[in-house]
Amino acid sequence: MRYLFLAVLLTIVTAAATALEATQPASHSAIRFFQESGLGPYLLGGPILLGFIAIGYPGSLSSFLHRYRLKGSLAASGFFAMFGFGLVILLIVSALLALSGQVSWGEGAVKSQSNAFLLTVASAVCLACVVAIAEEPLFRGFLVGYLRWSKSAAVTIGAVVTSAFVFALAHNLQDPFAWFAADDFPLFVGLFLLGILLAVAYLVTRSLWCPIGLHAALVAFDLAILKGEVIIVDLSPWWLGGSDDVRGAPLIWLTWVVAALVLVGCRKMLLRRFAVEKSFVGALFSPQSPNLFTDRFKSAIALSSDPSHLERRSPSLEQSSQGV
Repeated sequence: MRYLFLAVLLTIVTAAATALEATQPASHSAIRFFQESGLGPYLLGGPILLGFIAIGYPGSLSSFLHRYRLKGSLAASGFFAMFGFGLVILLIVSALLALSGQVSWGEGAVKSQSNAFLLTVASAVCLACVVAIAEEPLFRGFLVGYLRWSKSAAVTIGAVVTSAFVFALAHNLQDPFAWFAADDFPLFVGLFLLGILLAVAYLVTRSLWCPIGLHAALVAFDLAILKGEVIIVDLSPWWLGGSDDVRGAPLIWLTWVVAALVLVGCRKMLLRRFAVEKSFVGALFSPQSPNLFTDRFKSAIALSSDPSHLERRSPSLEQSSQGV
């Protein structure tokens, strides 16, 4: 049933995104900005999901938010730890590429000591945090938690794989079938494996701010170092994708897989240091989660079907007279 709901939701969001794409030439500049920045699908799907959670799981949602408020310092430490982990991963990959002769300094390196470069880095980090905060609650906080209704291995794997698939698909909701063309499929694979890495980061830390930090680091490095042309990577070899997007490179696929395995291997330490949520990710949507509307409705039904509650709440006339 949960997968059916997800399919309906994806259909609605895809139709809305396609409609925006069709009207883009006549749209306001704000709509074009959100579409070009890649935030459009999240701005469409986010309110729908938030409404679903607020109506269906109001008690759980308030408890979820309250837990992060109480453990703000723990969440912040997880964010910065995973941000550093992401930077270390990319620095190691860059160093290996430099040793193989695939990396050279770009024009951006000349400005590395200038205020303009520092401003570029700061802007990249801020934009990366916005992107990560827009995506992670949607794809990890909602999708992984919603589809993982139990701790079993099959349910967990299904939640991770499905959330990663939807994450990759959502990067082109206007034309999702284009992903399966020969030119675009490598990028789809890279995004899919990245989605698995981020889902693993969420599961092994039980803190939503950990995948946010990891995601922000990866995007910030791409914007500030690669797109900022501090270094130039020769992507012509097949193992580097042979395209202008490094996420479609087999080397990057291997990087995401290795990083996920490292996180799984360190899961006990990560749980001790960064866990914010309950015993398992998915407790927000579990059948045992408190639901204010449903609980009150069930209580009312139980009272109305039990005549004895009238005697407990309203003593009989004889009992009242005895009391006088």
